Amino acid sequence: HLGAKKDEGGEITPDGDIIANELRQKMGTKARVEPTTIFMTSPGELAKTHSVKAVFHVASVQGTPGRGYRPIENVEDCVTKVLDLAESENAVLQECKSVLLPLLGSGTGQADLAVIADRLLKRAITHLESHLDSRIDSIYFLTWTSRHLEICKDVLRKCGKVKIDD
Repeated sequence: HLGAKKDEGGEITPDGDIIANELRQKMGTKARVEPTTIFMTSPGELAKTHSVKAVFHVASVQGTPGRGYRPIENVEDCVTKVLDLAESENAVLQECKSVLLPLLGSGTGQADLAVIADRLLKRAITHLESHLDSRIDSIYFLTWTSRHLEICKDVLRKCGKVKIDD
């Protein structure tokens, strides 16, 4: 919604959902993609309002009819693929210094938040440790509640590699 063009009344214009339109175009006729597949789109209006350079759409959950969604088995590989793409030589991403990731698989994927946070945050730390010349200097994880934040802080405290400001 924040990336869409809106009219004077704040309503999304008919062709204004830039990000969704680009994603639909990239998907083509596909109804599904393989796990960890990434599509990069422009940020739409987020470029102006939040200085976003690009939006990465990564396949981190799988749906099963009658059962809903669940995280893919190797959901932490999504973190690696996103960070590798952010580090790539893509001209749009050359100015990219930070990445914001949701807690993949913990929303509609219904994964155990503590387990997912542990896997995702540790993978991000591993990436930074193995890419000392990285232009990415910050990896943020989006937390929706204070409980999510506390779980993430607990993971970081336990790994002992990151200073936590309480």
